[in-house]
Amino acid sequence: LGDWLADPARVHDWVAEGRRWALKAVGLFDDDRMRRATLALVVAQARRWNSAATAAEVLSLLTQGGRHHELLDVGLQKIGGFLAEDEVKARVSELMVRHARKEWPKVIGMVELVTPVARMADGLADRLSASVLGELRDVLAQPDHPVRLRYDRWLAEFIERLRHDAALVAAFESVKERGLADPAVLDYAGQVWNDVKALLQDDLADPQSALADHVAQAMRDVGQRLRDDESLRASLNEHLMSAASQLAINLRAGVTTHIAQTIKDWDDRQLVDELELSVGRDLQFIRINGTVVGGLAGLALHALRQLAG
Repeated sequence: LGDWLADPARVHDWVAEGRRWALKAVGLFDDDRMRRATLALVVAQARRWNSAATAAEVLSLLTQGGRHHELLDVGLQKIGGFLAEDEVKARVSELMVRHARKEWPKVIGMVELVTPVARMADGLADRLSASVLGELRDVLAQPDHPVRLRYDRWLAEFIERLRHDAALVAAFESVKERGLADPAVLDYAGQVWNDVKALLQDDLADPQSALADHVAQAMRDVGQRLRDDESLRASLNEHLMSAASQLAINLRAGVTTHIAQTIKDWDDRQLVDELELSVGRDLQFIRINGTVVGGLAGLALHALRQLAG
């Protein structure tokens, strides 16, 4: 078996034939039934999936090696770039003026007599932006900044809650169930079979099929291992002999019972026909000999009776 599987030409021929058969088999599937089965499988697996535990594992991986701080740095840099834009500062100034005019109209009216409120708001927006940007730069530059330490504590506590907080776990499950009930999600899940079938057909129709290549390589690897690994060969031979012995025992009992029951069910005519079919000319010879011997015996008995009389 090892030599057979390790032969590239032989494996190539068998895999090529298997690829053609597999391509035909894929085309015979009932698409509607497969879509329903795929949808049922996806939904069942999704319902068994513990989404909160998965989220906890993902976040745990994210925190290894401080990678979560890299994510924080990217977020802070994006915020800093946003706050430094002139359009953003102008929008902040506009909102401050609008709020001030609404809340303190008399004060703003008096200030307007001295200096334009809009100019004051622009200056305040610039100083506010500079202050926030300075704080962001401090956070980015200091590994032990209080903001980073609070971020670490919050993330660690959140991971523990994902694992042990029943209310949070239930919230995750509720979101998952709402998603599974969404017609768009169900429609997408139902189309998974179409995508899988198309991928299989495209790959199997190609003589350079990636799937077939993987199968061929796996077969060659198994063959090489069987050739090189004596303990593996011995183990496989032992299992095959054990399986063959058990199969022989099962078949022997089953065949004996089947033959006995079949013969028991035959009537006399069928039994004679089967014997003639099996024995053939020998049975005819036995019949002729029996007739001749019986006739001679009868003739002898008749002669004896005549002599005695």
